[in-house]
Amino acid sequence: MPLSFAISTKIIQTSLPLKLSQEVTESESKSSAADFYASTGPMNGYLRNIGQHRNLASFWDANMIKLGVFLESLVCFDRIDPSTVIDLDGVSHIALVVVVGRDTLSGLSLERATEAMVACKDFLREHQVEGVECLIQMGSFNPSAAHPLQVVEADESAGNPESLIPFTSSLGVAITTTQDPDLESTRGFFITAADKLDGKIYFLICRHGLGTGGSGGDDQQPITILQPPNSHFTLQTPELLEELGTQVDALQLRLSKPSRVMTDLRYTAALAVHIGGLGEALSISDACNKEEQRRAIGVVRFKPDICWSEDFTFDVAVCEADSSRFNPTNFRGNIVDIGDANRAAQVLSDHGLLIPADKLLPLHGVVPIDEIRNWAHRSDDDLMMGMRGGRSGVVVGRASALLSLKRTERNIAGLPSFFSRECIVHAYDDDPSKPFSVPGDSGATVFDTQGRILGILTGGYNHQLGAADRSYVTPAEFLLSEIGRRWKKVDLYEEE
Repeated sequence: MPLSFAISTKIIQTSLPLKLSQEVTESESKSSAADFYASTGPMNGYLRNIGQHRNLASFWDANMIKLGVFLESLVCFDRIDPSTVIDLDGVSHIALVVVVGRDTLSGLSLERATEAMVACKDFLREHQVEGVECLIQMGSFNPSAAHPLQVVEADESAGNPESLIPFTSSLGVAITTTQDPDLESTRGFFITAADKLDGKIYFLICRHGLGTGGSGGDDQQPITILQPPNSHFTLQTPELLEELGTQVDALQLRLSKPSRVMTDLRYTAALAVHIGGLGEALSISDACNKEEQRRAIGVVRFKPDICWSEDFTFDVAVCEADSSRFNPTNFRGNIVDIGDANRAAQVLSDHGLLIPADKLLPLHGVVPIDEIRNWAHRSDDDLMMGMRGGRSGVVVGRASALLSLKRTERNIAGLPSFFSRECIVHAYDDDPSKPFSVPGDSGATVFDTQGRILGILTGGYNHQLGAADRSYVTPAEFLLSEIGRRWKKVDLYEEE
């Protein structure tokens, strides 16, 4: 849980404030989703998409890396996010939010931090960018894969054996792998070889969702993708046992009183059938805990190391889908099960997304990178994004008009850092307890209100409440191009 650093820069101190060693109170967390340590602007507030700021937009794409190189000589930062900061009075401030980790902040004096932010603002002014504040925020980056939840509500389909090991092409399904069975993420969108000669269908996941391990190849033992994750069965089995015990007790009670059985034979028979179904479901659940192959939906075919370029972060693995699991009823390509009566679907619909009557939204095409680079000329309503995450379900957010600059240090001292770009998506609501993404959503497909794929979710920065204050997405067009360059040429899967 990040701590609060709401300190006025007018009072220069030589040491970190006492609050550095204190936990944030509940009231502080609710009042401020983003507190800043050193700043040329507001010290408290929550972050939202940058909106239309033509002055900063004309500077940012061409000069963001130049600014990053300049700024890293002053402070060891993780990324720079162009954002709107809404202060506690509801006033908006355009700002470059410079994110640093806890380790960096612990060795950073307030004087040095303030000096860096003043220098950052001077750099902007030298490039004729006015009216933009510079802020340092402590953030905890979450790569969005997660260990299993400790508490999950009982599955409504617990008594239905057919629903225990489902396969569906609907995007947003939680998965795990044989390499790290306790690390959960989300299955991404489907692709095919560009020449379609191999007749195979592939899907994407985040590379970090595989956990540790080297680059993949045909000479290595393939990593299997499992659906549902282990937690589905680990947590479902006790629920089944409890329900089975309750129903068996009820049946035994009825059978001990013949008069009751005779007066309602249909109910007694139905109860016996229900118990039989629960027993079968329990057997399947137990078997699936022990037999991973019954949950296998594909294998990893290409898992390059995570890498960074001046384009975008490349954090992806390609998996071959098990075609034996397909049939006309469960495979419909890249679709999203929007579901019924959820607020996210209503908001997306209000902003132009055409949702079919069956609530299964087909996705076609990708958002071009050239369009992403020109988002500064689009209204906020044009930048609405949807996603179905393995943990969060269907959510809605707003993309920021400007890209995030991510800085990654090399492992070899003395070599320059890597810089890469990522799209930023903020939550739709101002309520920090309703984020766009949570741990476990890694790899989820983000789409726009035209039904096009923006890309896959790679992570987010946490605020005090532990949810993502802002989420990061790698564009699909870049992923398809880079996979083609590094592995083989691929296209987005489209239904014929």
